[in-house]
Amino acid sequence: MRSEYGPMKKIKVGINFLAKPDISVIIPAAGSSDRMKSGVQISVPVRLRKVNKPYLVWRGKPLLLHIIGKFTALPPVGEIIVAINPADRKRMNLIVRRVLQPRGGMGKIKVVAGGRARQDSVFKALKVVSPDSKIVLIHDAARPLIKTSEIIRVIQTARRTGAAILGIPAVDTIKRVTPAGQIIKETVLPRRELWQAQTPQVFKKEILLKAYRLAGKKKIRATDDAFLVEKMGYPVKIIKSRYPNFKITTPDDWQFIK
Repeated sequence: MRSEYGPMKKIKVGINFLAKPDISVIIPAAGSSDRMKSGVQISVPVRLRKVNKPYLVWRGKPLLLHIIGKFTALPPVGEIIVAINPADRKRMNLIVRRVLQPRGGMGKIKVVAGGRARQDSVFKALKVVSPDSKIVLIHDAARPLIKTSEIIRVIQTARRTGAAILGIPAVDTIKRVTPAGQIIKETVLPRRELWQAQTPQVFKKEILLKAYRLAGKKKIRATDDAFLVEKMGYPVKIIKSRYPNFKITTPDDWQFIK
C-alpha cells in the first residue's frame, strides 16, 4: 500500500509573480471512467474495471496525487477543491490519512461530492470557493503530464484577459458526422481555425461564476468551462501547449503513458 499511496515528491518551482495566494484550483474527479473501463481498444485488466482514473497508480502514486502535488507547490494557489465521486470516498479518505495529513497537505485542500457530469462537479466546487480568491483554475484529474511552466503561462494570461485556456492546434481534418455515421459534407471546418481544448482553464472568479449561473438559468450544457464563458459573450484566449498534456481517457491512453 505504501507504493500506492506513498509520500508526494516536492516539486521545485521558481516563480515570484504574486505576493499573496488568490487562486482556487478545482479538480473535477467525480467521473465513472466508463470509456476507460469499457476496453474498446484493448482488453482491460481487472484492476482497471474497479478503479476510477484519478486513483490509478502511475509512477508510484495515484494520478490525483500527481495533480494535487503540481498545485500545492505553487505559491499563488490558496486552495485546491477536489470534486470526487461519492463511490470513491474511501479511496480519497485513504489518500488524506496516509499522505496529505502526515505531510501537512490538507491546509489547502477541500473535498466535495461531485455531480453526475463534469459541469455539475465544477459548479458544486465553485460554491465553496474562498471569498478571498480572485482567480479560479480548473484542471482535469486525468492530465498528469501538465508542466508547471504551462500552468503559469495560462494563469498570467488569465490575469490580463480574464479568461485563458491551454490547447493545441488540430492536426487532423475534423468532420461533423450524423448519428448514423454519415459525414455532413456541407459543414467543412477549416483546420487552421480548429484547436483542441485542454486544461488548465483559468478565469477571473466573477466571470466564471456568472457563466455558470447563466448556464444553470438557460440550461446550457458543456464539456468544458470555456464554452460556458464563450456563451456569455466573453472572449477566451487560448495558449498553445508546448509539451504533451493529453487526457487519459481509454485503456490505450493508459498503456501509452505507462
